[in-house]
Amino acid sequence: MSRDTRQIRFGDQVIDAVSLTDRRGRTLLAQLPARGAGGTLSDQGPELRECRVQVRWVKRHNDDDPAARRRALYALDDGLTRLFVHPEDGEFPAKMSIEDETREGGRITTGLRFVEDRGDPRHTRANAPAATVQSAVEAVLGRARAAGETLGAHALPTDVAADSAALARSWNAPSGPPAADVQTGVNRQTAAIRARLDESGASADPSRIDVYFALLDLSAALADAAEIVTARSSGGRGLVELRLHEPVTLLALAARLYGGAAARERAADILRLNPHVRDANAVPAHTTLVIPGA
Repeated sequence: MSRDTRQIRFGDQVIDAVSLTDRRGRTLLAQLPARGAGGTLSDQGPELRECRVQVRWVKRHNDDDPAARRRALYALDDGLTRLFVHPEDGEFPAKMSIEDETREGGRITTGLRFVEDRGDPRHTRANAPAATVQSAVEAVLGRARAAGETLGAHALPTDVAADSAALARSWNAPSGPPAADVQTGVNRQTAAIRARLDESGASADPSRIDVYFALLDLSAALADAAEIVTARSSGGRGLVELRLHEPVTLLALAARLYGGAAARERAADILRLNPHVRDANAVPAHTTLVIPGA
């Protein structure tokens, strides 16, 4: 597919930018004394890149419909991560936010914000130095035992506790399960815990406050363990869910996102993370992939 590198794109939509502003910052943590001058400044690493785009919805040619293009772009304001094509920096995964919209003289101008989504490992609990898969699974088993005892004491079903323990044990294999399976499992189980919490009425019943906290602790332990397991599957990098807008090969996608030198290794990582992909050479449009962060 031919590509004009001067174009700005999000998903399958070409964006006519009046202006584009890039923001690339670093997180600097200042530690100041309670009294007096001085202090230290700690560099916490790069922040996620942001691109702010101003779009004026005018006709490109006589047969063009700016209102239809605007509706098509707004339809992508759904919180999903898609490829954003920067006119100089190339492609990277991003989410879109519609910041403002002004109308003047019959013309509409929209302010858009695109925020890089790299699964930045600095912001995940999976990277705590002492965290291992074994310790995370043991934490879930401990929370599950406590939740089971608490539920039983109130004559409530204990199946969510037993199921949570079984799910965590399944993650403690030497090679680990596919990250997509881990995410599916934890989503299903935390939904079951929320349903049991609602059924118990514990959030509104002071006499069952211990049930409320036991189930919340169990859900949090599962989420922590899932992050650690998926971090191992992705080589310690964060994971990103990316929605494709066009058919791709995994090798070409990896080259566009990570560069040619790492393309084969990253394409193999993406295939391993997405067991639903049947053919690495023909991934259809509208597929959602789990990909390693940068």
